[in-house]
Amino acid sequence: MQKRTIILQAGNGGDGIVSFKRSYKVPKGGPDGGNGGNGGNIYAKFLNKVADFNKSTGSHVKAQNGQKGDTNNKNGKAGQHLVINIPKNYSLWLVEKNTKTQIIQTGKKPALLARGGKGGWGNTKFVLPNRKTPRFSQNGQKGETITVEVLPKSSADVVIIGEPNSGKTTLLNMLSGSKARTGSYSGTTQAVNYGTFEDGKTLLVLADIPASQTKINNEHISAASVVLCVVQNETLFPEYTKICKKNQKIIKIITDKNNNFLTSAKSSINGPEAVEQIREELRTYAADYPNRKTEASPTPVTRPPNLKKSKFSVKKESNGFVLEGSTPGLLAETLDLSNNEARYEFFRRMRLLGVNRDLLKLEAKAGDIVFVGGKEVGWEF
Repeated sequence: MQKRTIILQAGNGGDGIVSFKRSYKVPKGGPDGGNGGNGGNIYAKFLNKVADFNKSTGSHVKAQNGQKGDTNNKNGKAGQHLVINIPKNYSLWLVEKNTKTQIIQTGKKPALLARGGKGGWGNTKFVLPNRKTPRFSQNGQKGETITVEVLPKSSADVVIIGEPNSGKTTLLNMLSGSKARTGSYSGTTQAVNYGTFEDGKTLLVLADIPASQTKINNEHISAASVVLCVVQNETLFPEYTKICKKNQKIIKIITDKNNNFLTSAKSSINGPEAVEQIREELRTYAADYPNRKTEASPTPVTRPPNLKKSKFSVKKESNGFVLEGSTPGLLAETLDLSNNEARYEFFRRMRLLGVNRDLLKLEAKAGDIVFVGGKEVGWEF
């Protein structure tokens, strides 16, 4: 698999609702609008195994939205979280404008990639001593949308190259216990297959490179320390190994037309005994390089720090003022400022936060435009 670019969209929060209790015995009850459910998050789970990245993961992945609130103060159901599995032989990168940041994590919890939006409040939450029957609610917050890239790592310890239909994938399966598809015709393998060779404390990552992709996986091949070259016609051995480096350990493996393995041209050993000789070669390689001997251990997963409620900031620009901060942005995004009650609530909260104080320091006046939460707001003091 080559690079995959995926857009991840966390679930939107459900809307809170406006509702008032009405029943036979309570014809004019108070507000009972429930809150919306939170949108689903998107996580990455880093697997401690080598595999092909899930091809069913599309180019646009969306988590479930939260449901809207209900009457009788019933909250909406939260959206279901979504987990993307990242095999050990792939890396995950966050793409932001012109920069890429690798997502590397430690701990047992999956990595949080995109946060779901918060559910909006129902009108019950907006009751005040001087506002007994609020006729407005809060919309759900939009979930985060990010772009990530999934890249195959060029980190296989051992690569298997050679002629088409010579038994490369069969050898991978025998060494690693994988179940990659094989066939009796050329071109059965169309993508790189992965597996692991484990023997005691020895753990080596294996990659089976299709003959048709040898050139485009040149970087993958050159990064390996051991090359298993499988051919039926020994004269083709130099052709397939010419891309290898001098410091790589190259093991020549000859097979017959029935894909019986011969560990050298002079050997008459075939079948499982020949594969056991290859295993011994790999054990010897691992013993010569003790730093490469590792026990299977959990892939490091670092959970990104939780977003804290940032303090707001106000700055003056030529066309107005810019107000930034998580709380002002959230309220501006989710409250319907065309509703007089909701507008009053927004400016009340801004006053309590101290936004008015900072705007006055910048000589702002009533009616000046303030950009906040993607909206242009004519300010009221």
